Amino acid sequence: MNLKAIALAAFAGILAFGFVGCGSSSVSKASSDSASPSQSVSQSSESVNAESQALTVFGVPEVVNQRSGSGSVIGTCSNFYASKDDCTLKNLAKWYSEYVKTSGDNYCVIVYDEDDEYGIAASAGIIRTDVALEKDVDGTYLATETPETKYYFVKNSGELELMTDKE
Repeated sequence: MNLKAIALAAFAGILAFGFVGCGSSSVSKASSDSASPSQSVSQSSESVNAESQALTVFGVPEVVNQRSGSGSVIGTCSNFYASKDDCTLKNLAKWYSEYVKTSGDNYCVIVYDEDDEYGIAASAGIIRTDVALEKDVDGTYLATETPETKYYFVKNSGELELMTDKE
């Protein structure tokens, strides 16, 4: 099995767990204009980690609780909104190391401002660019591969390495 196949299997497993029985959610959203990196923003009535709401290179996330079919919270995901032009490899690496890696979220997405049906998904050391996004009623996003999707492995150094299938 090559590196891409292993990484894809791991990523698929994590996303599958994250999407199992997603139901209603609690959402907290704040304006990036009013928060500084050292400030936390107001939370919803349900506990969402305040540290995970710090200002990032892509602003302040919308943190959504994921729920099982029985209504139990099974984790969180964070939604960001940004221009595709701002989603450079340098910014994605910074976003991953400063937010995604430490957030405790099941996964994070960046929704492109230009087209809210496309964006970026990140989890478990993998960043996928140019994925199709479908927003569920609870605020979570299902990310699926497109012909333009690229997979990046986040190295220990924080650099992104394009994953290619050499077979």
